[in-house]
Amino acid sequence: MTAVTEGIHLDSVERLATMSAAEVDDLPYGFLILDRSGTVLLYNRYESRMSRLPPGRVVGKNWFREVAPCTRVEAFQGRFHALVDSPTALVERFSFRFHFLHGAQDVTVQLTRAPGDADRIFMTVVRRSVGGAEVDLPRAAALNEHIGAIVGPAGVALPLPARTIGVLMDRVGLAEAHAIGDALGHSIASAAERDAALVGEESIPHAPPLLRSGVLDASLASAGFGRIAIDLSARETTGAIGIVLRAPSVTSSKGLIAFYEGLLASLIGRAIGEPMVVRSLDMDEATTVPWLLAAVPSASRGLLDDAGRVEADIVSRRLGVFVDEP
Repeated sequence: MTAVTEGIHLDSVERLATMSAAEVDDLPYGFLILDRSGTVLLYNRYESRMSRLPPGRVVGKNWFREVAPCTRVEAFQGRFHALVDSPTALVERFSFRFHFLHGAQDVTVQLTRAPGDADRIFMTVVRRSVGGAEVDLPRAAALNEHIGAIVGPAGVALPLPARTIGVLMDRVGLAEAHAIGDALGHSIASAAERDAALVGEESIPHAPPLLRSGVLDASLASAGFGRIAIDLSARETTGAIGIVLRAPSVTSSKGLIAFYEGLLASLIGRAIGEPMVVRSLDMDEATTVPWLLAAVPSASRGLLDDAGRVEADIVSRRLGVFVDEP
């Protein structure tokens, strides 16, 4: 039996079960295999490209807890368990929206029992077109006069024109802009703590790294202050954390940089469980997206003292963040 989803022909379940690894990677849609607990057994190349997560970071991890925490809701995980637990159900098909750093993606998901193996679930993920073609999200925010707020890649931001945010932060001075960001970061962190509790985690610092990053990203986006991705790979060696930020407004403002450094320092500090210092790595003015920043424990702030005054790759290599593998 075959199906057509948003113009994409889905191969039959029987055909998927007999495909080679190369054939699976050549599929024009996402294809995953999960076990009954949600652990990822297979993750094809299309899905890797869509999510921008390499298979090595996904296979063997729990889809709902460690890979895509945003799916840990009744509309997705609930349907998965309903299929797994039912003695007769064969297919679940539904629409879903994934929120990635590079933008939201609407998809159609189909969950199907693997032929002859009740312990495996085939999952196909098809990107849904809007108006017959893919639509890129705006890279910069703009004032929506109907609601009196900035609307951009992260949704509603502040009730001010984008250029005004940086002007205000410059006017109050760098120290005050940093303090405003710090206070806001604590408020967003509190919301993130509540979100972590809703998915069964004792606190953000005790959550798995990918879930921790996902909760912080979702809370920041919900508040209208952009999207973040967090790289914890260097933390065990240099104590540093890499941060990629897509802010909802792009403007020439050192005050805006100070604002986000304060915001992210308090947000990341609450997530890690110790005071942190954040510095922008690759700019003196906030005119490009995404932004690259680094966080280190307050006791190691000397590592960031010259960030912004030397080339970004020098600081990155010193800290072990955003460094390409040899």
